[in-house]
Amino acid sequence: MTVTDPALVQKTEEQNGRAKLMLEQLGKMGLEFDRNTGAVVPGEGVDVSSLPTSVALNGAADGQGRFYDAKEFEQVLEEADKNLRMAPADEKKPFAEKYKARDALETARVNIETKRCLAMIESSTPREKLVLAQRQVARIEYRLGTTALTVEEGSAKALEHLVVGAMPQFFGQDVADLVEKLEKEDGGSDPNLPQLSTALPLDEALDLLNTCGAANANREKFKLSVELLKAAERLYEVASAEDKSEMEDLHTQTLFFLAQTWGHLGDAGNSSLYCAKTTYRQLVMNVVLTADGKDLNVKETSLDVEDWTRNVMTLANYYASIGMHQQAEHCLQASAHLAAIFLKHADSPDTDFDVIGLRENMAQIDRKRAETYIGILNLCAETHMYKLAGVQTGDDEVAEQPKDLIVDYGAELPNLAQPAEFMKMNYKEIISAVSYDFARKIFLSANAALERALKFYEFDGFVTDHIDLCLIRASAYGRLSLLESDEKRKQAMQLKRVQAIEPIMEAGGINEEAYCGLLKTLVHEIGSAYMDMHELKSERIEGKIKKDPSYRIKVVEAKKMNDFAFSAMRYFTHFIKLYFNKTSMPKGFDLQDRSTWVKLCVAPGKVSVEADEILGYLGAHFKIARLLSKVVQDWEGEDLGKGRMVKALEGSFESFEYVVSLAEGLQASGEKEMKDKLEEGFKQQVELSREMARLLPVKISRVIQFNQQFLGAA
Repeated sequence: MTVTDPALVQKTEEQNGRAKLMLEQLGKMGLEFDRNTGAVVPGEGVDVSSLPTSVALNGAADGQGRFYDAKEFEQVLEEADKNLRMAPADEKKPFAEKYKARDALETARVNIETKRCLAMIESSTPREKLVLAQRQVARIEYRLGTTALTVEEGSAKALEHLVVGAMPQFFGQDVADLVEKLEKEDGGSDPNLPQLSTALPLDEALDLLNTCGAANANREKFKLSVELLKAAERLYEVASAEDKSEMEDLHTQTLFFLAQTWGHLGDAGNSSLYCAKTTYRQLVMNVVLTADGKDLNVKETSLDVEDWTRNVMTLANYYASIGMHQQAEHCLQASAHLAAIFLKHADSPDTDFDVIGLRENMAQIDRKRAETYIGILNLCAETHMYKLAGVQTGDDEVAEQPKDLIVDYGAELPNLAQPAEFMKMNYKEIISAVSYDFARKIFLSANAALERALKFYEFDGFVTDHIDLCLIRASAYGRLSLLESDEKRKQAMQLKRVQAIEPIMEAGGINEEAYCGLLKTLVHEIGSAYMDMHELKSERIEGKIKKDPSYRIKVVEAKKMNDFAFSAMRYFTHFIKLYFNKTSMPKGFDLQDRSTWVKLCVAPGKVSVEADEILGYLGAHFKIARLLSKVVQDWEGEDLGKGRMVKALEGSFESFEYVVSLAEGLQASGEKEMKDKLEEGFKQQVELSREMARLLPVKISRVIQFNQQFLGAA
């Protein structure tokens, strides 16, 4: 005998009745219930954007689910948001609080969706209540999407919540369809989202667009990312002042994401523009100065000053690279000004920044300033050389620098210094102003900035930075000397160039393995300076001979020329030595013993040179060969310097032959990159080396037989 509970029978009948009515309602909507999967699917030709889940259907059939009134729903969101923002209580479970928030949100979503399913068969539910429920689900989906990114579930999962779940209610189904279509098309082709508005909270709508933009950028769909972020920017621009107060931080985030995404698209102009906008807003939103603008209100300031100054320095680099010197200088001055204000409070207990890191940023700012100035100094030197050669500079092709600043940090930083006058000049104005006096002003400004930077970047502790700064200073002396007409002052500048860097080598202590690349640059620069000094001296003597063919080189002149030549060769030889395999170096190796190391260079497997360095390596050999060919008789010793001169010429012959043989060997090796490098950058030197190797035996013979004096032929 079977006993049945009447209450249970009644409940089962109610469930079956609701299920039957629901299936009928689904049929009227063009939907079908798949009994195998428990899911609702659209019938043929039915366009449905959002289908109820099997969980919601089953819950509705059981009479479950509920709606939330506005106050109740805000409490659910408030509790979830609190958990989403909460720092992890257990480091081993970093997402525990976020999982708790997600569970609560999903419970609320299921409750609302289940009640919406039940409402399909209950005609008594007001439409306003259903619309409110849809919007509540959208706000939940938005949070579930952002949470998916936070807990590292991936951008695909996040976009499923954001685009499919939240966006239709936030911005309309047509926008959601377009975004989803473009997202599937790998970013789409020149997408253009319409002007957006929403009946839902604007701050959530803005964050939704930011999150979708960032998620698509992470999937390398940069075009779509830009369009979503531009839509977020427009949404902020049309918002009321009251609404904007809730959106300020999100708008800064929009600008930051746009700067990054334009960068990924290779659009440096737009990337820098949005970077400038971002840094300006960070200044406005996070820095509080005293009433006079000269000091910082430390307690109310929340700016990451180290990161900010680095970003503005990067902007300065970009502006300097496109000739916008005034904007570059302004960026550097703003960075230095703000850093200096912060450093006033280095010892304050309220400060929250790395004092040493910020001081290093200050040194970097001075370095960038010096490099920017020297960039203009280089332009002056090149213009001067073009004029001497009678060559047109092509200044018609260069865009003029805008007079107005793209971003003016001075509006938020009172007492900010004005850029140097030469930094306000555009390309054509600089070209027309080129003179030694003009270049000297630029050099002095650069040198002062380098001096400040070197006070921080001392050799002990900052080997690379210290040497780089010394090299920059040496280069500046070299460029300035090109505009000087007086030979003695020009020679003095070249000496200053040497003095800026040679003491580093004389002090020793630089590890060749750790700093090989830096050493190559250093010794090559010193060698080049001595070679330039030799050229200046040689030109002066040649000028005397031109005026008076009977003029005979004085002993002191010959000695000075040879000193310069052998000093240059010593450093070029050191440069070549840095390419030798360490195991190839014989004991007691002497850089001055040319015959030994030329043999080493020729021997297979003894020297290692990459394609991108072959021109520098061969160039050093070529320069040594030229310098050896210019060694003159200095009238010292028993033979009055004749033997030394002959030995130098023989060494020159060996070097020219080596340059030719190595170049020919590389050309025949089949290594395309090497061959291209030689063809583009060393063809003329090879031909000259071949010619000199043919002529030098005759010259050596004439020196031996007739004691003939030469200034050199190469």
